Amino acid sequence: MKKVSIIIPIYNVAEYLPRCIESVLNQDNIDLEVLLINDGSTDSSGEVCEEYVKNDRRIRVFHQENSGVSAARNKGIEESSGDWLTFVDADDWIEPNSIKNIINKNKIDSDYIIARSFINRNGQAVIERYPFSNNLLNKSHKGSDLIIHSIYGRGSVCGVIYSKLFLKKNKIKFPVNLKNGEDSIFYTLCSIYGENISFSDIHFYNVYEREGSASRGNWTFDRVLNMTNNISYLNQYIEKHNKLTQEAISILNFAKYGVVSNLYNNFNNSFSIKNYFILRKEVKKKLDGSIDTGPIKTNKFKVNLLNVSLDAFAILVLLNNKLLR
Repeated sequence: MKKVSIIIPIYNVAEYLPRCIESVLNQDNIDLEVLLINDGSTDSSGEVCEEYVKNDRRIRVFHQENSGVSAARNKGIEESSGDWLTFVDADDWIEPNSIKNIINKNKIDSDYIIARSFINRNGQAVIERYPFSNNLLNKSHKGSDLIIHSIYGRGSVCGVIYSKLFLKKNKIKFPVNLKNGEDSIFYTLCSIYGENISFSDIHFYNVYEREGSASRGNWTFDRVLNMTNNISYLNQYIEKHNKLTQEAISILNFAKYGVVSNLYNNFNNSFSIKNYFILRKEVKKKLDGSIDTGPIKTNKFKVNLLNVSLDAFAILVLLNNKLLR
C-alpha cells in the first residue's frame, strides 16, 4: 500500500489531542506518517506533541507562530511525504483501521475518496455528516458533475482522503488570509479539478462538537463581516486562472452564492439596523455584479433573487431563520 500522511492542525487542544493521535496511530498494515502542526498553542498542546514524537517514529511535529488553521494545513501538505493525505482536526478522531479499508476498497488512481463521517455524542455516532447515497458507490465521478447535477456537496475537508499528486498538480491549497469557510473553498477547488472521485461506504471520521472550537463557535458580527473576504478570494481566483472552463466558473460563482447565503444565515445573533447596512455595503462591493451559476439548478430562485435585489434576498433568509427558530 502507498504511504499515507495524516495532517493534524493543533491550537490549544491539549485535552482532546491524545484521543485524536491515538486514533490515527490505530491503523494497522499501512505505511503511515503523522504530521502534528502546532499553530502557536499557549496551553500544553506542544508538550503533548513532543511526548508522542519521542515514542513513535511515524510522528513528526512542527511548531509555528499562530497563523490559523489554513497555514497549519498548508504546512502539513508541504512537509508530507505520502502518496495520500488526509486532515484530522485535533478534537476529532478516526475509526480503527479505516484508512486501510477505504483505500483497499477503492481505485488507487482516485483523485480523492469520500468516506462516511458522523457527529459523535457520548461515544455514539448519531448523525451522518454530509451523507451520500449508496448509488454513488462502486463508480467514478467528476467533481463538477456532483455539484452541477446536485448529487453531492460538502463544507468540510475532513473525512476525505486525497491524492497528493492531484493536489500538487492542480496547486490546491488552503486560502491563508481567510478566517472562516476555508474548507468550503478548498473542497470547491477539488471539485472543479477532480476527474476521478470515489465514495467509500466505511465509517471513517468522527466529529466532536465542542464549545469554543474555531469552526463551530458563535457567529459574532466581526466573524460575519470577515467572511465577505471569501467573495473577494473567489473573484481573484477566477481572474488569475484565465484557462478555467465555463463550467468551473459557474461552480466558483455558486460558491460565492454559498458565502452570501452563509453570511445572512448566521447574521441573526448580531443583527441590528446599523450592522445590516454595514454588511450590505461590503457584500455589494465585493459581489460587484450578478452571479452566473450557469447549469447549476440548485437554489436557482435564490440566486436569481440575489441578482435582482440583495435586500430582498437578505430579508428572505433572515425571516426564514426567524420562523425556523
